[in-house]
Amino acid sequence: MTVLIIDDDPGYTMLIELALREFADVILKAMTWDEADPLLSQNPDVAWVDLVVPPDGVQQSLQRIRQLREQNVQIVIVISSGYIEQSVAAQLDEIGVDAIMAKGQRFEPGQVAALVVLGMIKAEGRGVTRNREYLTKATDLMQKRFPKIMIPV
Repeated sequence: MTVLIIDDDPGYTMLIELALREFADVILKAMTWDEADPLLSQNPDVAWVDLVVPPDGVQQSLQRIRQLREQNVQIVIVISSGYIEQSVAAQLDEIGVDAIMAKGQRFEPGQVAALVVLGMIKAEGRGVTRNREYLTKATDLMQKRFPKIMIPV
């Protein structure tokens, strides 16, 4: 599985990278949408996107996320943000974002993996099946870390 992380915070990017390293084959990183554009040609399976990536504001980021979804209906999109207004959350839902993680909260690597798993499950509901091998791998990892949690696959 290939994951593209688009975030302007190198520390946060490193945490997400560490959390996904166990089941992602390739992790691509970009600090801006302009840096991300050439990486999108590598057809990532998952895009982990900060809602506000400077110099863009929320509306510009929403437009870029919408374009990302239109260009690749197969991609699992996970949004991270410190705060998301209700109207923005509604737009993200309309775009077809698969999962959202609140920035600023302490998180365990397992939570990051869980969000990707949940995103993959939601994507399968849209008919996306190319992630099945990685969904199984990530689910196995989740069940080893959290044996009391059952994840339907």
